[in-house]
Amino acid sequence: MDILKQLGVDHTIFYQFAIFFVIFIVLKKLLFEKLQETLEFRESKTFKLEEQANVKSEKAKKMAEEYQNGIEGAHLEAQEKINTNKIAVVELGNQNFKIAEQKIYTEYELEKNQYQKVVLEKKEIILKKAGPLAEELSKKIIEG
Repeated sequence: MDILKQLGVDHTIFYQFAIFFVIFIVLKKLLFEKLQETLEFRESKTFKLEEQANVKSEKAKKMAEEYQNGIEGAHLEAQEKINTNKIAVVELGNQNFKIAEQKIYTEYELEKNQYQKVVLEKKEIILKKAGPLAEELSKKIIEG
């Protein structure tokens, strides 16, 4: 008992213990249980929100993948259209080139024929004049 007196424990220890026990029970009912409920509620909300966030994240990943696939498909489709149109333009250009080439060749042949006629006419005129000139030249050579 000497130890209890040195520690300052006297006959009021039982009253102090009883008051502490009553305060503890009251605080447990009013504060600790409410605090525990609040903590559990927050934890469940947090877990649910985290779970919802994971679901939405997966959904967003799927949507991003679908979007990427759509973009790639559109890109391939555009490339195909470009190539098809490019081939059509080249073919049209070749047709126009052939038409123009044929037109130029036809015009060339017409002008060539016209110039040949002109050359033949002038040749005939010159040859007609050549006969009398040849006779005149041969007379001059003979007469001398």
